[in-house]
Amino acid sequence: MKTYEDIKVESDLFPLNLSNGVKFDENGKLMKNEGIIHDCYVCVRPGNRKNVPKIYSTTFEEEGKIIFNNYGHGGIGWSVLWGSVLKSLDLAENTLKLSALYNPEGKIAVIGSGCIGCGTILMLLERGVHPDKIQIFSEKLEGTTSHLSGAMLSTASVLDEIDGSLNKIYEDINVDSYITWQKILDGTLFPRLQHGVTKLKAYFGAEKEYGTIITDSGLDIFVEKGLIPPPEKVYVKFKDRLNLMKKYEGCFYFNTFKLMKAFYEIIFNDLKIKVNIGKLTNFKEVPKEFNIVFNCSGLSNSNVLNQDEHILPIGGHIITLKQQEINKFDYLMYSHYIYKEDVGKYEYHNAPLFYLMLKTDDESYGGLLGGSLLQGYSGGDEELDQTEYKGVLRRTFEIFGEDPKDFI
Repeated sequence: MKTYEDIKVESDLFPLNLSNGVKFDENGKLMKNEGIIHDCYVCVRPGNRKNVPKIYSTTFEEEGKIIFNNYGHGGIGWSVLWGSVLKSLDLAENTLKLSALYNPEGKIAVIGSGCIGCGTILMLLERGVHPDKIQIFSEKLEGTTSHLSGAMLSTASVLDEIDGSLNKIYEDINVDSYITWQKILDGTLFPRLQHGVTKLKAYFGAEKEYGTIITDSGLDIFVEKGLIPPPEKVYVKFKDRLNLMKKYEGCFYFNTFKLMKAFYEIIFNDLKIKVNIGKLTNFKEVPKEFNIVFNCSGLSNSNVLNQDEHILPIGGHIITLKQQEINKFDYLMYSHYIYKEDVGKYEYHNAPLFYLMLKTDDESYGGLLGGSLLQGYSGGDEELDQTEYKGVLRRTFEIFGEDPKDFI
């Protein structure tokens, strides 16, 4: 380490290998599986204008069902997974007699096979429900947002400020999630998930005008609770490029590929829990034998199941990489970013994003880049998508000390 204006400079972080660059076809479209690019796609999250996961019950007396809803986690579903699942189960326990929940006369349906649905199943099993009493209802089992996303510990919301009356609920959800993830990392709970979570140092932007600008880490709640140490402001140096950032130690990183694979191995291979594939358009389509329903279906609540006007799609543009020595990385990066020529064009909270995570399936690629959280967007605009992919790449090359004009 050395000092620069009394701020440490970290110049020993392992860099991305950008030497093979990127390639575009004759129409200017980013080419997949060429150069350093493995794939690129839009990952759609179920955003929530209320900002706190929607956890509440609905009774359908004519159907003899009670629905326990748990959806609307925005872009932080993996981070708040266990806290929201535990709160959902607490609601069920307070609504039903414990024997009715954990030894039901009928059966339990879990709608949704993403991380929230899978986490709900594991917690039900942990509390004594027999696997034969549970079935999953899911539109699909592959290519879900929970599979495709990058994920790290953060409470930062992409929408408006959280309503003051919900702050305590949100705090409890986040702290309970942190404590549960720590148990998983220690191997004392759900040990099959242990290899999908680790702790790394995480860097968030701290500049005021351009480059890696001030960025809410969403980690301060964990600092306040004494779960992670306070951040340190540092310069991150790649080649001749200095990026002023806040450095947090002990940030959870979630390898979503490995975690979803482990979830499915436990649920389907080991426990033989049945799954019903198909999109539900109404809770009445769940057979009557399922008198308890945990609804973890995400975006389906916007215009299908609950007609919830507060739920909206949030599109994120993601690029997965290859030709990277992924085992040598020990950090994450997440920052809003403003180009020098764009000073004054954005506020810090709506400026373009950059994030680097270490997603890998151990075979085909190494690393994940991301760079947008577009409210109300679920993909499909090719021109917009290509613009966003190129923006992610430009920010990547600049942060790592390369001239984007040499590549893009």
